[in-house]
Amino acid sequence: MKEQNVEQIRENLSLENAVESIVKNEIKDLLSVAENFHEKLQEEKRKQPYHINLMEELRPNENAHSRILCKLLQCKNPISGEYEILNSLLNYIQEKTKHNDFKRIKLINPIITQETARIDLWIRDKETRYAVIFENKVYYAQEQPEQIARYIERTMAEDFRKENIFVVYLSPYREDPNSQSWIRQKDEVETNYEQEFSDRFVNLSFSNDVIKWLKEDVLPNIRQKDTYLNSAVTQYIDYLEFYFQLKNNDLKMNIKKFIEDYFELDKVDYAPKRYELLQEKIENMKEIVQSMESLKTEYWNKLLTELPGEWKEKIKHMYPDVQCIEAKDIDKEHQGYLFDILLTDSNNKNYYAIIGYDGNLYCQVEYDRNLSEEERVIKDSELYRLKEILPSENLTQIWKYYNQDYDSVFNCFCEVVERCIVKNY
Repeated sequence: MKEQNVEQIRENLSLENAVESIVKNEIKDLLSVAENFHEKLQEEKRKQPYHINLMEELRPNENAHSRILCKLLQCKNPISGEYEILNSLLNYIQEKTKHNDFKRIKLINPIITQETARIDLWIRDKETRYAVIFENKVYYAQEQPEQIARYIERTMAEDFRKENIFVVYLSPYREDPNSQSWIRQKDEVETNYEQEFSDRFVNLSFSNDVIKWLKEDVLPNIRQKDTYLNSAVTQYIDYLEFYFQLKNNDLKMNIKKFIEDYFELDKVDYAPKRYELLQEKIENMKEIVQSMESLKTEYWNKLLTELPGEWKEKIKHMYPDVQCIEAKDIDKEHQGYLFDILLTDSNNKNYYAIIGYDGNLYCQVEYDRNLSEEERVIKDSELYRLKEILPSENLTQIWKYYNQDYDSVFNCFCEVVERCIVKNY
């Protein structure tokens, strides 16, 4: 009996090793496909006619897209004072969605901001009491916990009624937000806004909706004398079409041919079999990507625990007179901060230079939270040297996002410190 058990165990182990070997080989094959595909793509791009786009050369991030859209929506007719581009977007949304609620939106004197209160684009009209929240995910930025729910509550805190708040989600290919983004957990009470906002939510894709709106509604209606606006919109459309591979049909056809040849799809006569084969490869690649994403997250989390120590040592060496302090030890609301230093302004008020993380790294400056709300308000005269490097702001904070670029966020932090302690701040 014991010998039979031992033999069974050996057979099971042998089968397990065989399966593991097959899986590893499949993974190697698919990774090889990815490498070959990348090489082929670069090769085909080099064959294309010369093409230059300033946005492409500058490598914009999500914030850059939000700034561009913000500037467009802020455009006013110099004679009528009408927000023509904003109105055209609202008209596009009204035609696109089946929900009649969007037709209720009335904007007379809107405040249009970018990155205020961390909201990508925020439109508020305190006269008509309507507000629109835009969330930009053009590059698949990570969905932060309770993100949409927090933005809704932040807008309600500005004295806007919930039924007059609308959400526009800007995704690459009309991907829906994660369900958790709608859920707010506060004081042991869970609030889910998803169903409540189903008639006041629209998902617009950059690859289709934004490009279509810009090409068909915005560009044809720009006045001839507005040459800079015309040029900016033309460049932006060109960039989006290039990014989403909506141009260069030869390039797309060559890439498709490469995929067909690599998987030898032409040798499969039966169309459903070709479809099933390709679907199987796609599913396998998804599993590999998910595993790689999981591993990348592990490495990133480890990096976040190690970096603050490195930053602290560098700052001590670079600026020996600066007091390094852990803000989270002072105030529980600073828990999202990775590294802080305490500085003092010309009026002997304490403030912090901060590197934080809320799904993306950011550099931030704010006054000590132990001060009164009035004392914490940032005045232009106090921080004019920092506004150019920390462009996003609300009443008590200025900041700039850096996605997961830890070198750039630290360089920005150093520049903030340099301006604050070397010059007469």
